Amino acid sequence: MANNKDAELETPLLMPEEEEGGPTAPLLEQGSPELTPRPRLPPPKFGELITVLSIDGGGIHGLIPTVVLKCLEEKLQAIDGEDARIADYFDVIAGMSTGAIIATMLAAPNTNKRTKYTPREIQDFYVNN
Repeated sequence: MANNKDAELETPLLMPEEEEGGPTAPLLEQGSPELTPRPRLPPPKFGELITVLSIDGGGIHGLIPTVVLKCLEEKLQAIDGEDARIADYFDVIAGMSTGAIIATMLAAPNTNKRTKYTPREIQDFYVNN
């Protein structure tokens, strides 16, 4: 038979109440004893969904993901022109292990605020280093 202490542990956590405009998580503002709603994320680039590119680590030390990304970017350029870059199509680019290095290189801006490295350049980086 469970005692009161066990019953308290089984009580589910409550989600924050929904306010007008959708769910918000409480956030304590600096110097304020009251909770305020957390600001919402910026709108997605296209449509209503947030697009995420997740790059796994490994794959012959980063070569397999870069080959796949190079092929993807070539297909996108065939559709949208030579200036198309993978970073233009995703709201979030993330990775694990060597995938994080690739994600960082894909998202790194140049002086014109475009991507500094193409997948082909990233592939060359992995082959030469």
